[in-house]
Amino acid sequence: MALCLPLAVLLGYVLAEPLESGSIAVVVFVLVILSVPVLLKWHHPLLILSWNAAINPIFLPGRAALWLLLSGASMLVAVLNRAVSPGEKLISVPVLNRALLFLAAVVVLTGLLTGGFGSRFFGSAKWVGKDTSTFSEPLLVISH
Repeated sequence: MALCLPLAVLLGYVLAEPLESGSIAVVVFVLVILSVPVLLKWHHPLLILSWNAAINPIFLPGRAALWLLLSGASMLVAVLNRAVSPGEKLISVPVLNRALLFLAAVVVLTGLLTGGFGSRFFGSAKWVGKDTSTFSEPLLVISH
């Protein structure tokens, strides 16, 4: 009750002008805070359910998928859970870790040798290595 009553008063005050950006930010912040217990309990099933969902949150740049947001939140929950309770351990498979590090090194080296990295997710003109600003016309034109 000590948390809900001041929160209700704050939301009532903020929603007097519902279309201002500050009001929207406060409402989103309150909704995020209220959804933390759900995320703590169900972060892994939510991540699996959102994996192939065709949902693009409008507040993320570059048409990023929902699973990107939930995977970051799930990773944050896992790291915080590990920090809070020392009994919780992250899974460690040394053979798999070495293979993934080698694969990451090959990907980074290949990317750097073939023109660098870019991602439209962060606002670049490149689409995962392809520069989209230089495309002028299609390669195949079919005319009747």
